[in-house]
Amino acid sequence: RREDARTCVDHAKDSAETSAYLRGETLSVPGQLKGWTLVTVDGFPLGWGKASGGVLKNHYPKGLRRPN
Repeated sequence: RREDARTCVDHAKDSAETSAYLRGETLSVPGQLKGWTLVTVDGFPLGWGKASGGVLKNHYPKGLRRPN
């Protein structure tokens, strides 16, 4: 649940960031975020990424990623 995660980034369901995450791409995040971060869409958990240096590295399972 979102409340159980220490850090979280939320995106709208129609956003470019949500589409990029589902394709397995990295996302830009605020520079102060570090470590495991929950990615949510309109408040609902979608998956995890690891934040460092303003970049969220995607940890969405490869078998579930959308093709380009």
